[in-house]
Amino acid sequence: MTTHQPCPRRRYESLDGLRGVAALIVVLCHLALIDPAVASYLVDGQEQGLDAIRRVLLQSPANVFLAGEEAVYVFFVLSGFVLAIGPARGSILRWRVYYPRRLVRLYVPSIAALFLALGTTLIVPRTVSPMQSVWINQHAEGGHGLQEALLGSTLMIDAEALNTPLWSLQLEVIFSILLPLYLFVARRTPTNLALPSILALAALSGIGMALEIRVLMYLPVFAVGVLLAYGANQLSEIASETTRAQWMLVSLAALLLITSGATARLVPNSESAAPALLMATIVGAAMSVYIAAWSPSAARVLTLRPVRWLGLVSFSLYLVHEPIIVALAFVSHGQFPMWLIYSIGVTVSLAVAQLFYLVVEKPSHHLSRMIGGKKAARPGEAIRADTD
Repeated sequence: MTTHQPCPRRRYESLDGLRGVAALIVVLCHLALIDPAVASYLVDGQEQGLDAIRRVLLQSPANVFLAGEEAVYVFFVLSGFVLAIGPARGSILRWRVYYPRRLVRLYVPSIAALFLALGTTLIVPRTVSPMQSVWINQHAEGGHGLQEALLGSTLMIDAEALNTPLWSLQLEVIFSILLPLYLFVARRTPTNLALPSILALAALSGIGMALEIRVLMYLPVFAVGVLLAYGANQLSEIASETTRAQWMLVSLAALLLITSGATARLVPNSESAAPALLMATIVGAAMSVYIAAWSPSAARVLTLRPVRWLGLVSFSLYLVHEPIIVALAFVSHGQFPMWLIYSIGVTVSLAVAQLFYLVVEKPSHHLSRMIGGKKAARPGEAIRADTD
C-alpha cells in the first residue's frame, strides 16, 4: 500500500471559476430546451426542424455550450475533490461538526429555491400549449404545487418536480453522508492504481446506466474527484512538466470526451453505446478539473474577475435559474424569438442568483460556521464553495 503524502497547501481558486462556467452551461442548456426543435431532438430524438446551426450545436463538440448534463458530472467531480482535499492534506475532521454544517449548506438554499419555484408557478400559470416545446409542456403536465415543494424539501422525494436541477442535490446529500467511506477507500488506494481506479469507477457508472440504477450511475463520479484530491501531489508534479502544447492537446481531448455523447448522435443506433459514452464523459469531466486546477493558462482565464464572480454565485445560479426560465417560457407562449429568450433568461437568472446568494446562500454559510465553533476542522477549507 502506498502512503499518500500531505498535499501542498495552496488554493485552487480556478476551480470556483470552473464551477461558475459549468453552472452557466446548465443555464444555456435549459434555455435551449425552450426551442421546440431542440427539445424534440433532446427529449424524443426527433430531428425534424433542426437547421444547420442547431445541428452544429447539438451534434458536434460545439455542444459543450449546451452540455448541461455533462456539466453536472463536472460538479460531482468537483464536490469529491473539494470535500476530500482537506483530509488529503492531513486535516482531521470532526464528523459531528461536518455533518450538520454540510447539510445546512445543502438544504437551506435548496429548500429556499424550491419555494422560489413554487412562487413562480403562482405568479405565472403553467398551461400546455402546442406553441411550446415538449420540455416546457412537461412542466405544465407534472405536479407543481405545495405538495411537491414539501416533499421536495427532503431532497429525497420528487425534488426535481418543481425545480429540475435539484435531482442532483439528492446525490450530493448521499455522497456527503458517505464521505467517510470514500476517504477510507481513497487513503488505501495506491497512487500507481489511481488512474486504473478512475477508469474502473467510470465503468461502474456505465454499468449503473445500463442497469438503470441511479445511485450506481452517479455516486462513483464523486469518487473520481476524491481520488484526484489524494493524487494532488503527483498531478502537480506532472503539471509542472507539461508544456503549453501538451496542455492544448489535453484540453482538446477533454472537450472531445465530454461532447462524445453529442457527436455520437451522428451514428445510427448510438443509443446502445450510451454506457461507454458515459464513461468517456466522466473521464473528460475529470480531465476538466485537472486542467482547471493545474493548467496556468486555464487558471488565468478562470480567475478573471467576471468568472470569479460567476463562481461565487454558481450554486445559487444552479438552484434558481430553471424556475425563472420555465416562467419565461410560459410568459412568452412560444412567441418570443430565441435570441430574446436567451438575453432575458441569462440576465434575469444572473441577477436573481446574485440576490439569492446575498439573501439565502451567504447567510447559510454563516449559519453553517456557527455550528461547532470556528476552530472545527472542515474539508476543503482552502477553497471557497467547499460545500456547494
